[in-house]
Amino acid sequence: MSEATLMPEPLMKKKDVAKFFQCSERQVELMVKAGKVPKPLYISDSSPRWRHADLMAWLDRLQAEDSPARPDG
Repeated sequence: MSEATLMPEPLMKKKDVAKFFQCSERQVELMVKAGKVPKPLYISDSSPRWRHADLMAWLDRLQAEDSPARPDG
C-alpha cells in the first residue's frame, strides 16, 4: 500500500462514544436527541456511528466558545 493511500478513519459505536465522554450509552442517546453532540451516521437503521474527528472538532468548538476573550496588549 502506498503512502498516498489513506485508510478510512474507524467509526465509533455508541458504547465507544459513551466511554469517550465517560457517561452511559443512554446519556449519549439523550445528548443526540437534544442536539448537544454531533449527529451520528447510520450504517443501518439501528447502528449509529460517529467519526472521532467530528467529536474532536465539536469539543474544540465548545472550548473556544467557553474560553474568555483575551484582552489586547
